[in-house]
Amino acid sequence: MKKKIIILIALSTMMLLTGCHKKAADTSKSASSDKTVSKYYAPYTGEEVTKDIAEKPAYMVSIENASPARPQAGFTSADIVYELMAEGGITRCLALYQKDEAAKIGPIRSMRTYFIDLAYEYNVPFAHCGGSHDALDRIKEENSMALDEMTNGAYYYRDKTIKVQEHSLFSSSENLLKLLKEKNYIKPSNVKLKFDKTFWDNSALNKANAVSIKFNPSYTTSYQFKDGLYYKSMNNEPTLNRDDNVPVAVKNIVIQNVKYRTRVGEPYLDADLVGNGDGVILSNGKQIKVTWSKADLNSQTIFKDEKGNIVPLNVGKTWWHILDQNAQLTIN
Repeated sequence: MKKKIIILIALSTMMLLTGCHKKAADTSKSASSDKTVSKYYAPYTGEEVTKDIAEKPAYMVSIENASPARPQAGFTSADIVYELMAEGGITRCLALYQKDEAAKIGPIRSMRTYFIDLAYEYNVPFAHCGGSHDALDRIKEENSMALDEMTNGAYYYRDKTIKVQEHSLFSSSENLLKLLKEKNYIKPSNVKLKFDKTFWDNSALNKANAVSIKFNPSYTTSYQFKDGLYYKSMNNEPTLNRDDNVPVAVKNIVIQNVKYRTRVGEPYLDADLVGNGDGVILSNGKQIKVTWSKADLNSQTIFKDEKGNIVPLNVGKTWWHILDQNAQLTIN
């Protein structure tokens, strides 16, 4: 009898221990399944990326857009490209790089004061070669995060196949990232862009399959919507990347109307980027009219619809036109 009692006690203990072990294993499994995986997004395209890419520093580059400078290098790698008016009726571009890297960027040209305003908005360093006298004064006085070729020539090079020197200066993402890290120009961004794919699936939005922007009698840029992207042309010639002929095609087009002002006795322009105005944002073959506002030099430009709601960008790259009052915009 005593022996049976001992056996029963042993069996009960084993069952209890087995139950505890099973419960512990289930709890561990449950904890493991509840663990969430962190996701990271490129700050200026909204695309899902790795943590390393999401945390890469951003920078801007001043790129020539006069006809002898085409085709340019590096537009296809930029997250955002601003196209702005410059003196002489031409446009110049300020390209923002973060997610993708470019083996060749340029031709790199000089800065203007309102280009610096854009760099301040993002709080990023900017690559350039010289600038207007007031831009250079401002860079010196305000201790701006400039990556000027004039004082950092080792990070730039001349393409000797290009005979006109002003169109021959280039650099690369690798070189510019090295330079900005050496200068400790890695700062938190002031800009937090909003992205939403589903917003641009709305069939109630007006169509926008073809865009034409006539800056002046000698220069027109246009876009054709195809396969989910807007393909860019300049003066009816497809805009291609130098060396590999990849077309420039973006997910978003931003049209921001501002006032440009001429100076007395100088060829340079000024642009009022602080304040408010109107514009249009296009994506996915659709368009929406917007108003924009910017409180001060270091704040973000915000776009809202007629109801006062912030208008998001679609996920992907953007070409951003800052138009003057004389430009002619046609959207079909």
